[in-house]
Amino acid sequence: MSDRNLIIIFAAFAFVSLFVISLVPNSALYLAFKLILILVISGAAYYLLYDSVLGAPDEAHQETREVETSSAAVVVPKNEVVEAETEQDVESHFENYLKTLFPLIKQTMVANTVALLMVNYAKKKFFLRHVTTDFPDCFSDESLFDINRGLPALIFKNKNPLLENNLPESDNLLPYYYSHKASPQSFLGVPIMFDGYVVGILCVDTEVNQAFSRDDLKILEEFSKLLSIHLTCSNRLFEYESENQTTKILGGFSREMLAVNHVSELWAFVAAFLQKNFDAERIVVATREGAKKGKIVHLNDPGNDFETGQVFPDNEGLLGWVLRKNQVIMVNDFSEKDNYIPRLFLDEPPTRHYETLLAAPVSRNNKAAAVISLESRNPASFGEQHKKILEAMVHQLAALWEKMEIIDSLKKANTVDHETRLGNGKALLQDLGKEIARCREFNKTFCFQLMKLNTGDTGVTGELFERLIAEFVSESAVALKPGGLMYRYDNDIFGLIWPEKDLEQARADIEKNNGRLVARRNWVDGHVDKVFINTGLVQYPLNGSSATEVVESAERALQSANTRGVNQIQVLLPAEQDDD
Repeated sequence: MSDRNLIIIFAAFAFVSLFVISLVPNSALYLAFKLILILVISGAAYYLLYDSVLGAPDEAHQETREVETSSAAVVVPKNEVVEAETEQDVESHFENYLKTLFPLIKQTMVANTVALLMVNYAKKKFFLRHVTTDFPDCFSDESLFDINRGLPALIFKNKNPLLENNLPESDNLLPYYYSHKASPQSFLGVPIMFDGYVVGILCVDTEVNQAFSRDDLKILEEFSKLLSIHLTCSNRLFEYESENQTTKILGGFSREMLAVNHVSELWAFVAAFLQKNFDAERIVVATREGAKKGKIVHLNDPGNDFETGQVFPDNEGLLGWVLRKNQVIMVNDFSEKDNYIPRLFLDEPPTRHYETLLAAPVSRNNKAAAVISLESRNPASFGEQHKKILEAMVHQLAALWEKMEIIDSLKKANTVDHETRLGNGKALLQDLGKEIARCREFNKTFCFQLMKLNTGDTGVTGELFERLIAEFVSESAVALKPGGLMYRYDNDIFGLIWPEKDLEQARADIEKNNGRLVARRNWVDGHVDKVFINTGLVQYPLNGSSATEVVESAERALQSANTRGVNQIQVLLPAEQDDD
């Protein structure tokens, strides 16, 4: 019965007793009986109250003092406890746990060294994950050890703990020591299990002979169970964070991909996104060129080993293999290979500074239409998570690529550019044909100009680029009035027809118009500082007798202007036409 219930019963009994004796007559005998009864009840009440209430704080205080005294036997240094910067940093969280736990193990076991060897099944080696020791100078600089070497190998093989209290002098018993100046005499080791596998070995050793007992081995096994529990929790947290990271990257990719409006912008966007999120140092994007070849369409290569536009066979290097087999390939460490593995050509100069490669095909109609390759200078830079993310990306790219081609084909069937409301390339050829027919009938001439717009900033894409195009068209159209015609020939190339003007007259107008445009600053509300314009100029019939010939001549002139630099005007003279 609890003290609380006992007090309640006693109070009820005392109340009834006092009530009954109050009814007894007040004679000398009964008065004496009343006094004795009151003294008895008062004494009992004092005893109960003191024992149940007043005595409790002293006992609680005594118990607290005993707990504090016993807990003071193990002290973890404050500088060993480091808080994790973020909850998501699983590795940092586990490292802090080891830094807190290992001094406790070392003090409990009265040992000189506590070491955790993790098992690397891929390399068949032990990895020295964490150590707390009195002999840091005696530890090997190597972090990887043969899985078949020393006492930890016996624990790994048998999956059982090991106790050795009389170690002979040997360099092979404890592989994490490079020198036995510490002279360990006693050793304890227990396996750390995870999902039925030995994932690590917890080792304890000391210079004292016969230092450990079976009870010490049981204590160390309990510590290993704590590590197993923490590894399980860390693994679940890592899986959760990996899933979140995958969702975050793919979500960002899908969102940013919507701003890409043209195939010419697609590969530059992909390369920039992968470099930012995968820390890749060389990125190569190649598309299929014919049945058995590929062509580099985008390249981020600090070493200048390859070139944009380079054509390569699909049966010599790794990128060709991906195109041919339509499969993902991942190489974690090229340094482990005896011979250099070429990327494009069998006879290419070796580039051994890249240690890791991850390449995936962009598949369309069950055939690789392109390949995206990522390389890093560090071994094992890409893992299974990167591989899954890249596979998901290339599926999205294939769908977007096909959508863009459908839109482009619809645009080509149409004669109006949707964004600018100008005539497109098809309308340009039609109107050039009409202008040529008119000039033939009335013995007239005209000039045709191809004008390429450039900002010098690769970040001007998507909606910002289309707004720039709209402003540029509005400013350029002023110079064409009256009678001039303007077309959007390609994404950033415009065609202009100058009726009844020769090369000299057209060039004067073009120089004036281009000078005004390149002198302007702060386009698109200040988002674009300035623009550059290159021009190719031809005249009918000096540079062609049909619409197709006139356009081809203008393309050659524009290409020549682009090679000369920025803000260049190239006039294709009849002599140059004959040379071509």
